[in-house]
Amino acid sequence: MKRFAALSMGLVLGCVWVLAGPAGPALAASSARGTAHAWVKQGYQALTKGDYARALSLINKAVQAKPDHALAHAYRCYALLQLGRARRAVAACTRSISLDGRRARPHVWRGFAWQRLGEPEKAIQDFGRAMVLAPRDHRPAFYRANIWVSLGKMVRAEADYTECLRRKKDFVPGLVRRGMARAMRKKHGPALDDWDRAIRLSPKDDRILHYRASLFLVRGSYDLAVKDYDVALNLRPNWAEYWFSRGYAYLKLKKYDAAVSDFTQAIRYKPNYSLAYFNRGIAFEAAGNTRAAEADFAAFGRLAGIKDPAHTPIEKPALVEELERSRVSRWFKRVQSSRWFRRITSGEFLRN
Repeated sequence: MKRFAALSMGLVLGCVWVLAGPAGPALAASSARGTAHAWVKQGYQALTKGDYARALSLINKAVQAKPDHALAHAYRCYALLQLGRARRAVAACTRSISLDGRRARPHVWRGFAWQRLGEPEKAIQDFGRAMVLAPRDHRPAFYRANIWVSLGKMVRAEADYTECLRRKKDFVPGLVRRGMARAMRKKHGPALDDWDRAIRLSPKDDRILHYRASLFLVRGSYDLAVKDYDVALNLRPNWAEYWFSRGYAYLKLKKYDAAVSDFTQAIRYKPNYSLAYFNRGIAFEAAGNTRAAEADFAAFGRLAGIKDPAHTPIEKPALVEELERSRVSRWFKRVQSSRWFRRITSGEFLRN
């Protein structure tokens, strides 16, 4: 019994010596690392499930256990970003980068935080750094290109989308966005090439068909626009914009009955669609139905805030080009200067 008690005391004293001696801090640090790693792992699992508040709580524990855990600070940045705390997200990512500057993700997440804080130039720098740190990752180039678009710098945007597609050639969002940037620069042929390829890769994405059809409208290829909207409406039959755009194509083709039908559908799905009333009025006028045209122009006037449009003399032309060439009343000049009218003549729907 005495021998057992002596042995137990020896073990206790040995443990005390280990913790108090030179190896003690090392073991404590190792324990802290293990604990921090466990918190980070659980926090990451919460992030993947979209439970950002719980993830932040777990990752904060990891930071408390090991303040110099670079990955913990990076995940903390992401959680804060998802919770709408952009300023604190910047601080967390900056701390992560100062501890380990070799990771691309903290730069990407800090870039998003800078965007939310209205600092696009700083976001561009972070996405550019991420492109260098992750030379095979296509996403940082895509993110930076999106900022160039928001700044109206389409040449740089197109270059970054091209770099994105060099890294991942079949990345559909990259093809779609590069097509948009090219269309903004009036490079219609290359834009159509990008959208043709995107449609082959994602044939059930009606939005890409809409972009391509919109460019067909701008170029005057109305038959091709109708074909694209036929497919788009099969995929999304309750989308008012598609009915309106196909109706506009029919109007340009002088198929007035078909145009009236499509504008009517657009109004059905979007009752306050003032531009649909306006164009349906043009179609009615061209088809000789003056009373219906006046009613639609009156509805457009009410929605657009124009007084007594039904009693304003309206010239006879049916198509937009003729309307632009006509010398019409003061009310019609107000229509021409309105954003609704500019939208159909400038291809604004393409930019949206």
